[in-house]
Amino acid sequence: MKSRWNNWFFLLVVCAISICAIGQDFQPLTSDKPKVAVFITASAKDGSPVTLTSSDLSVSVDKRPAHIDELRSAKDDPLLFAVVVDTSKSEGPNSDVIRNAVSQIFQSLSVSGNQGYLALFNHFVAMSKTPLQISQVQEAIKVAKFQGGTAVYDAIEQTCTEKLSRSANSSFSRRIIVLISDGEDNASHVPHERAETTAQTEGVAVFSLVIPSSAALGESRGEHFMKGVSQQTGGRTILSKNLAEGMPLLLNAIEEQWALSFTPVQAPNPKLHSLQIKGGQKDIHISAPAQISLR
Repeated sequence: MKSRWNNWFFLLVVCAISICAIGQDFQPLTSDKPKVAVFITASAKDGSPVTLTSSDLSVSVDKRPAHIDELRSAKDDPLLFAVVVDTSKSEGPNSDVIRNAVSQIFQSLSVSGNQGYLALFNHFVAMSKTPLQISQVQEAIKVAKFQGGTAVYDAIEQTCTEKLSRSANSSFSRRIIVLISDGEDNASHVPHERAETTAQTEGVAVFSLVIPSSAALGESRGEHFMKGVSQQTGGRTILSKNLAEGMPLLLNAIEEQWALSFTPVQAPNPKLHSLQIKGGQKDIHISAPAQISLR
């Protein structure tokens, strides 16, 4: 009898250990894993918007696969935006076209619950203290002086930290900069890498409307920067012979943003992690933040 009891006890212990082991191997995602939300853009080879499904995408954080929770259109999400405008001396010949573009952007984006700031920069950055009405924007841009150097990196960094930061705008998960410039910087106090990293840290997508440079042969340094900062933050760069032709493309790109949420395997922490989002469809270009914070 004693031997039989020992055998039963041994079997119970073995079963208990096996159940614990299975539980460890097949643990579900728990609440200690941060659910991350980012905004991305997707376009076909010709630049036209495309329709995505979650099965079209794969997500990796620090090269480790993450679980996709949801992908949806972001067009109805409340938008907090800042139109960041180059008013340096080099843009003087384009001043009237730039003024019209700024007015049109605010007119188009200031709908529903959306709110927008205006930032004007040359070698100095000046930002509206509060979101503006369209009449206030038109008055401000009307009297703007096009003079001085160009501090585009400073303008991006300051706008992200002072107006579009995560901590100060908890009710707006969707936050963007609309940058109007040729991108040629000669007066910033921060390098372009810091401007890009700040935008990624604060979760701000940069949509760039490039002012054509008649002096540049091929892709200019400024154009290269604007393409890079848009690609690395989940925005898009619009290149056109003139700003008027580029406006519809810019506004469509903003409207066609996607909201993607996923759960990485890493535990929450404040440092930046590399993010890679790939599309499964051929000839589909995905623009997404290159780095994210897990907090």
